[in-house]
Amino acid sequence: MANTLRYSWVHQVHTPTSNSLTLCIHYILNTCMLFVQCIFGFKKYLLTKAHARKSETD
Repeated sequence: MANTLRYSWVHQVHTPTSNSLTLCIHYILNTCMLFVQCIFGFKKYLLTKAHARKSETD
């Protein structure tokens, strides 16, 4: 993983600035989307867990 990342970074440096900027924006957007998905997934997990605990006590 680290090797591929390093290679792509070196590769980006040799490309025009606009291209590397686009790649950077895409990378940031993808990271943000992953982060949001993780948060929503965790929230859903907590909600279902709380719901299951609630039905157990009833």
